[in-house]
Amino acid sequence: MPDVKTRVSEDAVSAYHLVNKKKGSEGKLKFIILKLSDDFTQIVVEHKSTSEDYEEFRELLVNATATNKFGSVVKSPRYAIYDFEYDVADRSVPENKVTFIGWSPDDADVRVKFNYATAKELLKKSFNFIAADVQANDADDLEWDTIVKTVSKGLAI
Repeated sequence: MPDVKTRVSEDAVSAYHLVNKKKGSEGKLKFIILKLSDDFTQIVVEHKSTSEDYEEFRELLVNATATNKFGSVVKSPRYAIYDFEYDVADRSVPENKVTFIGWSPDDADVRVKFNYATAKELLKKSFNFIAADVQANDADDLEWDTIVKTVSKGLAI
């Protein structure tokens, strides 16, 4: 269970900074997906990517699993940082927002969801700039239009 001994790995902080880099910068990442280590002592990078394919990102979250204490593979929460880019009326250049996504599927184990919820604030405090925060609990919450509407506060076209 996350407690004061849970920490954010250096790799996770470094990966976050690569998502937060200016578009076109060398080493810029489009997204990272983070998880709690099996012993709940660290938040670690599970995936990092430069891919612009949002569906690839979404599928990684929707299909995230872990092995429970009985050895069964079950759905599992994740944290993600995604650099959303979208158009806004009356603006000639696209907007972008580095967004924190807390993925906690409704049908995940309650104890595991609690562990992720407990560690969430620790993770967010480790990142110095998050433009938006989205909580997603089912696959529909992760649809591009749904998230961009939230992130852009309804201004995206």
